[in-house]
Amino acid sequence: TLVAAFAGPCPNLRPDMSCGAYHRRPRVCRIYPAEVNPFLPLDPATKVCPSDAWSHTGPVLMRAGRIANADTAALIAQSREADERDRVAKTYLCALLGYDTAALANEGFAVYAPARLHFEAALRAAQQSGAPPDDPQPRSSHPWHFITNRSTTLATLQSIGASAGRAEDPSDPAHTPAYLGFFDEDISDSDRLNSLRAPGPLQL
Repeated sequence: TLVAAFAGPCPNLRPDMSCGAYHRRPRVCRIYPAEVNPFLPLDPATKVCPSDAWSHTGPVLMRAGRIANADTAALIAQSREADERDRVAKTYLCALLGYDTAALANEGFAVYAPARLHFEAALRAAQQSGAPPDDPQPRSSHPWHFITNRSTTLATLQSIGASAGRAEDPSDPAHTPAYLGFFDEDISDSDRLNSLRAPGPLQL
């Protein structure tokens, strides 16, 4: 997933806390606070929304655990389709940037922060790679190393021969990912030592 980041509040946020680009805001903003990931429940406590946004007098967002707003549901479907459509280009992009470490969905994110110009050049090259969007096996596939902060996940990955280890604080965010986990760490020092002896990389 590609995410733009900037210091401080959104540059489109007005002094009165309204959106200065509301009618042309990106899809991710139109979906918020709903979740694109179908396995993540909507939790108001994790959302940066004013308290009155959750008023019972407002529009119904969820009903029986499902998105009730048709427009929001359509945007979520579009987002998922775009992720699938762009998967080959993203695979090439990771190869061009030398990124080979990932986290598991529903557990956390492995976050890289490449230099802007370097990233833009790699992104253009990936978009122009000419790979068909339905290519079942991207030609640039390369070994991946998985990071986690959960002992059961680490043991499972290692049991199937995957290259896996404990998530560590990055020394170089441009080349080593930070880990944003959804769960508290439970990996012991012994598990950490075992992860250093993990088997070779799993080819995807």
